[in-house]
Amino acid sequence: DGEAAREAIKAFVLQQYGDDADSLSEAEIDELLAERLVSEQVTSEFRTLSAIMREQNVSRIDLLRVDAELAARGVLDGIAAEDWAKIGQILVTLPERAELIERTAALFERHGYRITRLNHAAHANGSQTLHATRAVVSGAARPNRPSEKRYHSGAALIAELRGLLKERLPEYMVPGAFMLLPELPRTPNGKLDRRALPQPEALRPDQKASYVAPQNELERSLAAIWQQALGVEKVGVYDNFFDLGGHSLLMIQVHTQLRSELNRELAVIDMFKYPTISDLAKFLSQKQAEQPIFEQVSDRAEKRRETRSRQAQLRQERRRS
Repeated sequence: DGEAAREAIKAFVLQQYGDDADSLSEAEIDELLAERLVSEQVTSEFRTLSAIMREQNVSRIDLLRVDAELAARGVLDGIAAEDWAKIGQILVTLPERAELIERTAALFERHGYRITRLNHAAHANGSQTLHATRAVVSGAARPNRPSEKRYHSGAALIAELRGLLKERLPEYMVPGAFMLLPELPRTPNGKLDRRALPQPEALRPDQKASYVAPQNELERSLAAIWQQALGVEKVGVYDNFFDLGGHSLLMIQVHTQLRSELNRELAVIDMFKYPTISDLAKFLSQKQAEQPIFEQVSDRAEKRRETRSRQAQLRQERRRS
């Protein structure tokens, strides 16, 4: 809409001139706009969605999201009859016009879709979202996923999933808790409702390493801090902080508490290096044993600095005298 663009730029130009804008004539305003508006005609090839699917060798679309609004029907009209069956879900945003929405819903139903969400409450920008799904989708076979295998128990599924993630992610990025849900809670707009997700139970997750209780005072202190921070009933000396549900932000909180309660100097990176009670306790014990040596070195360095400072002061006093 060239006229709408012209009016928007005109308002912007007049705002720049402030009170002086009242003194500008229409000819002067047109001249100012001419400096900012450049017209260029561009010819581009019109390609339908089905044409793109063929060019890119796309045999299946799990979710088609159309946010074009005014041009949304043009996108949908570009789907050939034989390609509708290859699209599992369609989420389309349309202008708030009842006739257009009902006509689009009828198009989906005609091609075998079920309208699962029709958002009658308009968005702030005057648009509505239509969500359609179909039960059977043709095309390429879906990749083999862990959730499609047969498992004797949920624990076996979780164990395999945790193992796959550990192969692909750093240890601290692997989720500490897994829950099996029949389906994910959704908002009326079809998005994931994170607030409705259930909280993982505050229990010690199954660990490959058997539980071994803390053996000394340092290990018991570390375990108590971990239990409080992680919200678990007990922590063994070989349990991994991240496998128990910990993450990087929680690790920083634990680091602060450890320094405060144990009165030990400890870098955050060291906690990532030693993510079990056993390893961390051994590291802290070794560091404490080496501390007197470091203190002696530090004292000698401080004495050398004091000696050099006194010598410099004596040289300055001699020059003055």
